[in-house]
Amino acid sequence: MDKEKIYQQLKENIFEVVPYMESEPFTQEDCLIDMGVNSIDAMEVVVMTMKQLNVRLPLVDLIQISTIAGIVDVLHDKVNERIRNVS
Repeated sequence: MDKEKIYQQLKENIFEVVPYMESEPFTQEDCLIDMGVNSIDAMEVVVMTMKQLNVRLPLVDLIQISTIAGIVDVLHDKVNERIRNVS
């Protein structure tokens, strides 16, 4: 799965968990917390996306990540790792 598809899935989940974000323009270089999303909602978005992508990783691995692109990168790596392990 490519990064753009993961970003789109993450974006859909952002809109579901934090509906006001649909009217707020943002890019992958933005930080959810800096945009006013509380940490619980941010983690909910990430957990929903992990479930949809069928990947697991400790949430502590995400603490140092500050941008949406960083989240996408970590999820992309995990998805590809899972695919490699299945093959």
